[in-house]
Amino acid sequence: MLELQYIFDLKSYSQYNDLTYNHSEYMKERFSDHFSNWDYLDELIDKTSRHLCSHEIRMEAWRTCKLQRCEAEAVDVPVSQVEWDMGMRKENLEPQVREAVLRLQEKGYTTTCSGFEGSDGRQTIDFFSVNPPSKEILRQVWALTDETGILTHTYGPGPEDFIGKGSFTNRFGLEKEGYMWNINFWETSGDMKRLKSHWDLIADRLPASGEQRLIRNDKSAQEFRRTHRLQQ
Repeated sequence: MLELQYIFDLKSYSQYNDLTYNHSEYMKERFSDHFSNWDYLDELIDKTSRHLCSHEIRMEAWRTCKLQRCEAEAVDVPVSQVEWDMGMRKENLEPQVREAVLRLQEKGYTTTCSGFEGSDGRQTIDFFSVNPPSKEILRQVWALTDETGILTHTYGPGPEDFIGKGSFTNRFGLEKEGYMWNINFWETSGDMKRLKSHWDLIADRLPASGEQRLIRNDKSAQEFRRTHRLQQ
């Protein structure tokens, strides 16, 4: 948590807005006991804004996931082949990244984690692949920053991202050697439609992975397949 939240006991983005925009003189007086570097204060205010905004929309995304998952379970909706292979319902995926993850899985990508990450508005999809991603995959991702104005990166894979059997992959029952890498972007407006639009664009631009997606096979995935029906 950031210093601003401790000092003012901020628990929501709306509280932050009320404080900064409606009580600016009080804010300056209160901060005079804590800061002499006002450039740092401006930076801290910005970080706190992004943190609180990210927290609120993340909580809303999780509430949406829980509601939609309960609705699907209540009527025993059959699962698709992609969901079957992932070992979970699509409703477990955050709404802004859901369609992108499913599309990438259909293109042969094995995703391991997705959605909000950290406290600064960062979005991520993590991948496991037997081979490093191709230069064309990386080029398509890097080109999006200039095209959209949204800072978009890939991280890995380097030698330190190589995963051998018996390590990380066992968490998902993926008995393969390969690489962990991810796609990240920063978008701090708090606009879920904008987040979804960018993820959908990434999923659309990325070419086929050149691999066959791996089937998650840990205990959780096995139990999921035991208790759910595959769509015919």
